[in-house]
Amino acid sequence: MFIELAFCALLVCSTLVAMIAVASRRRLRGPRRQSVGFLHPTSGGGGGGERVLWIAIQSVLREQLDEHPAQRKTVILYTGRYQRPGGSTSAAEDTTYLVDLVRRQFGIELPFQPEVVYLNSTIVKWLDAKQYPRLTLVLQTFLGGTMLAFDVAVMRGCTDVIIDTVGLPGCYPLLRALFPAVISSPVVLIAYVHYPTITAEMFRRVRARELSHVNDVAASTILSYAKLAYYRVFAFLYVNGCLRRCNLLMGNSTWTCGHLTSLLKKGDSVLPPVRLVYPPVDVARYSRTVNSDRANVILSVGQFRPEKNHPLQLRAFASAVPRLPADTRLVLLGGVRNDDDRRRVDQLKSMVARSASEMASDISQRVEFVCSAPIAVLESHLQTAAVGLHTMTDEHFGIVVVEYMAAGLIPLAHDSAGPKMDIVREGVDGFLRRDERGFADAMIDLFRMKASEPTRFRAMQRSARERAESFGDEFFVKRFLAAMQTSC
Repeated sequence: MFIELAFCALLVCSTLVAMIAVASRRRLRGPRRQSVGFLHPTSGGGGGGERVLWIAIQSVLREQLDEHPAQRKTVILYTGRYQRPGGSTSAAEDTTYLVDLVRRQFGIELPFQPEVVYLNSTIVKWLDAKQYPRLTLVLQTFLGGTMLAFDVAVMRGCTDVIIDTVGLPGCYPLLRALFPAVISSPVVLIAYVHYPTITAEMFRRVRARELSHVNDVAASTILSYAKLAYYRVFAFLYVNGCLRRCNLLMGNSTWTCGHLTSLLKKGDSVLPPVRLVYPPVDVARYSRTVNSDRANVILSVGQFRPEKNHPLQLRAFASAVPRLPADTRLVLLGGVRNDDDRRRVDQLKSMVARSASEMASDISQRVEFVCSAPIAVLESHLQTAAVGLHTMTDEHFGIVVVEYMAAGLIPLAHDSAGPKMDIVREGVDGFLRRDERGFADAMIDLFRMKASEPTRFRAMQRSARERAESFGDEFFVKRFLAAMQTSC
């Protein structure tokens, strides 16, 4: 009964906001017909999700060049504001700065600039999970999504196609209510899903009472049952209020598509199609100058976030060190976004300093931290390291794993989700492991192969590079545009 009441409350809210939209039509700059809007508040973030966005925008803009001027659609980006350092005097200057920032981050050249519509900065702030220390899932998704939908549909002007490339499902039901009220036509809603907001694995971990950075109530039976109930309510709203409102869902991996399909099947209504569209990886950039002569270095690339599980990497390396070449090093290279990340780096450095007494081996002279380095530093390490390490559990895809392979490193990744199901073929172009002992043994085997079986090592490098080619930009563009054509 509670679930039905909650969903009714959401529908009531949608109706009220739609009524506000009708009353606010005079505030619109006018409906935009024959237009495609990309929704991505953090478009200048420089991460893998942002690269997906800009390659998608580039592909749509290029497609428009081939169209007759009268048939071209306006391409619009809804985003937060990125101001030129030192300040700027106009939105046009900010847009020029954003496009130049993307060129420097990714080397992406746009055939012409899309129109950029800047979202309300206060609303963008409330899309951040940090604003909600408790009930994060429901508040970030639906409270933040409600405000965003109102800002997009009423205050900023409308497009007849909206493509969400960052994961903002809470705005979908309201966009469905707002757009017909504002432009007297239903919106075509497309979502590129990097990671489902809730999955069966999240339910499993709470039932099993596994302690983690996203399940801090595992010690309490009562709180665990309460969290399961909370997840059930949220899952109902997420599936029926959000996913089912889409015309098309694109999943970035087999793992993501499987979870989306599993969630959508729990009901009788018409299901939106789910299409597998791998994210674009800049394979050409990393494979230009592949060096076959590799140093005894294990490289780990990834932001210093808890889910990346850097402590596991340190423990596994310490276990392997007695049987590794004497000059083997572990390099942890990643972005430090905020004070929380800085504290995590300090904790990892403390682990290394205490390794002689608390781990299997002293690794204090064998581990290097490279924080928030320029892209040139990353490329330098990718050209010299031998092994690429990635220990995140249930990494939805794993762009960095493909980058390792393209650059000539042999990947050693967690045996789950994207790396397992889509990228790494065990023993052919890399290795997959699950725990400290497994990762340590694989490190030992890889460096033994490098020293005593160089022909086999180089063959695995070649296989990895060939495998990486299937995830290049051109394959994403082809699948993305083909999927769009089925709905637009």
